[in-house]
Amino acid sequence: MPASDEPTPGPMRGGRTIPIWTGAIAVLAAVAFGVGGLISAVDPALLSGGTTGGDGVYIDYTVSRDLALAVVILCMLAARSQHVLSALLLLAALIQIADLIQDAAHGRTILVSGIAVLAVLFLAAGTRLADTHHGPIDRLRSRSRIGRSGP
Repeated sequence: MPASDEPTPGPMRGGRTIPIWTGAIAVLAAVAFGVGGLISAVDPALLSGGTTGGDGVYIDYTVSRDLALAVVILCMLAARSQHVLSALLLLAALIQIADLIQDAAHGRTILVSGIAVLAVLFLAAGTRLADTHHGPIDRLRSRSRIGRSGP
């Protein structure tokens, strides 16, 4: 594994921190959702191509959800909560995939490639963090032969 992929000692989660590249992608996710939420609040027509009177409720919900997700991602990154951050990044990837499908279905093909890149990045970081083992069972296995195959 590359050196940047190796967790380094730190004060949280059993002396481990989040790999630099996954942390950077988590910040990217928070920025993407934060910007999306702010744009929805300030000028929702930029995202929708125009609004009608009934769109206000949905726009408000988009603002709330996007900003909340951005804040929680940053909080979990600061707390070095690998498993929660993993779940949030996987959720972000799923949201991007759903957005990609909607954009493709509605002919907004110019957005598809950028959203696909975000989905792949969020998926890669989320699965990498989900792959880290820090629980008591894993520590026990690492100290004994339980769960090991071979001689």
